[in-house]
Amino acid sequence: MAEAFEPLAQVRKEFKVNWYRSPIENSRLKQLTKRTDIRGFVQTIGYLLLVAATASVAFYFFTNRMWLAFAVALLVHGTIYCFNPGLITHEFSHGTVFKTRWLNAFFLRLFSLLGLVNFHHYKRSHTYHHIYTLHLRGDREVVLPGNPSLNPAKLFWLFTFNVPLFWLILKNTVKLAVLGKFDREWSEAIFPDDDPRGQNDARKWAWAILLFHAAVLVVAAVFNLWALPVLI
Repeated sequence: MAEAFEPLAQVRKEFKVNWYRSPIENSRLKQLTKRTDIRGFVQTIGYLLLVAATASVAFYFFTNRMWLAFAVALLVHGTIYCFNPGLITHEFSHGTVFKTRWLNAFFLRLFSLLGLVNFHHYKRSHTYHHIYTLHLRGDREVVLPGNPSLNPAKLFWLFTFNVPLFWLILKNTVKLAVLGKFDREWSEAIFPDDDPRGQNDARKWAWAILLFHAAVLVVAAVFNLWALPVLI
């Protein structure tokens, strides 16, 4: 049976975290958090070029049926590529990469498409995560303590391709797009019934994710480029 939580609206009214504020001057904090478009471009385009380079090498080995080399290249490519769904979309959702807001918005959408991330859901969830960080009453994005495991299957998914997690994300994306239903209590809590616009935005983006990756599969089928969906 799923654990029942008090309504998030009630939590927001009653629960205030007594945070400790680190002693730092405002001028110093602004200096440390200053955003620049130049640095944003260097980091973002640099990462995309690195991904394109590893993908190209892996694609070459795939098309030439050099399977052992392809496996090694795919591991390298995946190790770099897997930074996207978590770390990269996290920074873009905070708007901390570029000084220019529309650049953050554009690349947030690009990386969210590639990484199967519903950024509308993530930004809403992450807001509450930062308000109530690790306090279960208000933050159910990061729930601790975790359950470490040396289960061989889980270790295999960790170091290769996490099929169960991929299937869960795909299933929940389809459920949201087709039925307009969220996957768990927390998602329903951060998108209450009196916020139809937020729900609609999340649903539209779920459709965008599905259509984008369906287009990738169509291109792969038409041009016989089956390495493409594997690399993406």
